Amino acid sequence: MSRPVRNRGNGEWTFYLSRRVSAPDGRFLGTVLVGLSSRRMSDFFSKINLGADATVTLYRRDFTVLARWPHLDTQMGVVNRKGSTYEIVGRRQRDQGVIVLDTPRQSDQDMRVKRMGAVRVVPNYPLIINVTVTENLYMHQWRTYAWQLAAMGMLCGLAILVVFRSLLREAGRRERAMLRQQNLQAQADAANRAKSDFLAMISHEIRTPLTSVIGFAEQLEHAAGVQEAAELGGIIVRNGQVLLSLINDILDMSKIEAGNLVIEQIPFAPRDTVAAVKMLMAGQVQQRAIRFETHVVAGCPERVLGDPTRWRQILLNLVSNAVKFTERGEVTVQVWYEPARERLYCRVSDTGIGMSAEQVARLFKPFEQADKSIARRFGGTGLGLYLVRQLADAMGGEVAVDSRPGEGTRVTVSVHAAPADKAAPTGGAAATREPAGKRAYAGRVLLVEDSEDNRRLITLILEKMGVTVSCAENGERGVALALAEAPDLVLMDIQMPVMDGLAATGQLRARGFRGPIVALTANVSEQDRKRYEAYGFDACLAKPLERQAFARILDQFLQRAPASGDFTDLPEFAQLRQAFASSLSQRMSRMREGLARHDLGAAQLEAHTLKGSAASFGCPGVGSAAAQVELACRAGDLAAIHATLELLAAAMEKEAPGSLLEEGIS
Repeated sequence: MSRPVRNRGNGEWTFYLSRRVSAPDGRFLGTVLVGLSSRRMSDFFSKINLGADATVTLYRRDFTVLARWPHLDTQMGVVNRKGSTYEIVGRRQRDQGVIVLDTPRQSDQDMRVKRMGAVRVVPNYPLIINVTVTENLYMHQWRTYAWQLAAMGMLCGLAILVVFRSLLREAGRRERAMLRQQNLQAQADAANRAKSDFLAMISHEIRTPLTSVIGFAEQLEHAAGVQEAAELGGIIVRNGQVLLSLINDILDMSKIEAGNLVIEQIPFAPRDTVAAVKMLMAGQVQQRAIRFETHVVAGCPERVLGDPTRWRQILLNLVSNAVKFTERGEVTVQVWYEPARERLYCRVSDTGIGMSAEQVARLFKPFEQADKSIARRFGGTGLGLYLVRQLADAMGGEVAVDSRPGEGTRVTVSVHAAPADKAAPTGGAAATREPAGKRAYAGRVLLVEDSEDNRRLITLILEKMGVTVSCAENGERGVALALAEAPDLVLMDIQMPVMDGLAATGQLRARGFRGPIVALTANVSEQDRKRYEAYGFDACLAKPLERQAFARILDQFLQRAPASGDFTDLPEFAQLRQAFASSLSQRMSRMREGLARHDLGAAQLEAHTLKGSAASFGCPGVGSAAAQVELACRAGDLAAIHATLELLAAAMEKEAPGSLLEEGIS
């Protein structure tokens, strides 16, 4: 085996292998000489493809480089006694082996390179083959795996950190939720206590005038003459107005808290408001035997722009409060106007019990009075001054209180009110001066109502006011009569058999009826009103009927005529109420029969009819219980239906004694 030399013909490195050729008898015949190209050997080694940092070297037994991949001319024919080949074969006298070195490397200009060499002596030939890989190559997979492990560890650590942070956040959220729950629980407990106090107080305030209403109504049946009946009726009306005032205060409070209070801007006369309040309070002032004086300061405009109803409510609450807490002395009302600021003022002064600073601080909270002893002594809901403050704020004003115990109280209220045109109307003052029952109308009214009792009552009221009335018991009949008679006004119940009021109104509008249609129903929420308007109704009138609201509807849609009757004095009412009471047992039987047939719709319709008519005949408890039965039927809750039916039976027995005995219902 020769050293590699350059071929003179092609310039390639070549090494030669020679072998003796002998005859069978051992005679020398010649020599065979084979030339091997180092480049060809290098190309062959490249096919092993170990990587960029690997080398394959073919050595002669004396460690002379014959071929190498990658090929380096500088290494051809060089004796290498520094590498792994010499270490294993030369020093350790082994035919094969693997070794890791960190010594100078001849092919890298004697730089120290950490590498791994695998060496093997070729049998029967004076050759040694060497495969060497650097640390970068043989440690690459390990380093990759190590980086993967490190990355996985970092991701796991990050995940643990995220989870730990989430746990901390969740723990904090739970702690905050528990604190909120505790606060809500405390608020709920306080609300429950306030509700209990409120219900107890409202129960007392309602029962007091209601006792008078029921008691004097019973006495009215046995009145000896017209004068006694008129006196008893007046007492009933006064107590009914107290109940109405209480309910209105509660409704106003709910509107204020819901943000639904609407303040009008129409012309009105402050002097008329003072006069109206003085007239309304005359009875209470006379009972208290105190002086009551009013004074409108010179320079106050004849008319201002504002909400006359709310201004009257402010004055009425202030005066009522002052009269209630004044046992001797006087109550004075002073009204004046400040043009520069466009402010309307009123000041109500009394010589009553007065209040301390602590009591004044609680004065404008709902359902609170100065202290419990005052509530027990004088009664009241504690809503009056709360509403005064809220109404004054809504009208762009303010309230100031000056009071000392035993020296009386002075409350001053101001609201924004610009001067109005003197020629402008006074916001319907003329209409409000005339009692609703004294008005008379001209025209024809179609009443579509499934309740016979309600038809009789409303027909009687309208006829007393000079109106011609036609009646229909369901929507289908109502559509036919409306198209045939073209009435000036249609009063349409909503829930009726055969065809309800919504479908009937839809048909009338579709068939060209353009007359006013007013919904006559017990369901008068804001959502219900919008639904009625979408079906084509012009207005909505709530059951049970309230005379002022009823009068406003008639004023809006009918022409006025000379008065022909008294709205509040109906001689036939006692007879109508007796007929209504007699029908209660049949109504209860129909509801129970519907339940027995599993016809909840029939029971619900009967309860709805009863709900809308009961209060009109002096049975508000029956109406309230019927509303609960209707809700239970609508929900399909049999247990609740039976429970509410028992409540309804109890209300019937209480407000119409003996009404259930005819059918043997208990």
